[in-house]
Amino acid sequence: MQESLSSIVRFVRLGFMEYAPNRTGHNSAMSYNLRESVIVEDGRYRLDYEKFAISRGLPSPVSNVGIHQENGHVIIRWNVDDVFRQKYGERMFRCIALLYPDNGVDPRNTAGVLQDSYLEDHEQIISIEHAPQDTIYHVYLAFLASDGSNISTDSIYLGKITKESTRV
Repeated sequence: MQESLSSIVRFVRLGFMEYAPNRTGHNSAMSYNLRESVIVEDGRYRLDYEKFAISRGLPSPVSNVGIHQENGHVIIRWNVDDVFRQKYGERMFRCIALLYPDNGVDPRNTAGVLQDSYLEDHEQIISIEHAPQDTIYHVYLAFLASDGSNISTDSIYLGKITKESTRV
C-alpha cells in the first residue's frame, strides 16, 4: 500500500485530512485502503481499484458522471446532487481528480488536479498530453471544501480509460 500511495501523497493528504482525528491524511489513507481495497489471491496482494479511495468524508455530491478524451485531455463532467447543494450550498467545493496508472506502469505517469474546478462548474479537464500512448488510467473524483474547513467528500471510482493517440 505504501508503494500505491507514494506517488499520490498530496492527493490523500487533502482527501483524508479530516477522516480520523489525531491522524495525518496519509496515515488515514493507508489504514483505510489496507482495510478496504487490498485483495489476496493465491498468496499475492493486489489493489482493488474500485474500492481504492483518494478521499473520505461527506457522501459524493455528484451523479451522472461522464468521462471522455479529446486532444490529449481527459474531460470529466457531472451533475450536482440537489440534496447536497441544499445542505452544503454555502460552502465552496473544489475538484480533486486523479488519473492513476494501472499496475506495472510508472507512477510518474499519474495525472490529476487538486482544488481546481468548482463543484458548480460541472466539468474538470486534465491534460495527459505527455503520457505514453495506451497508458491505462483508473479515474477518481472527489471534492474538498475551500472555506478552510478541509471537509472532503468520498471519492468515487469512475472506471478506467486508455490514453488515445492524439491527432495532429
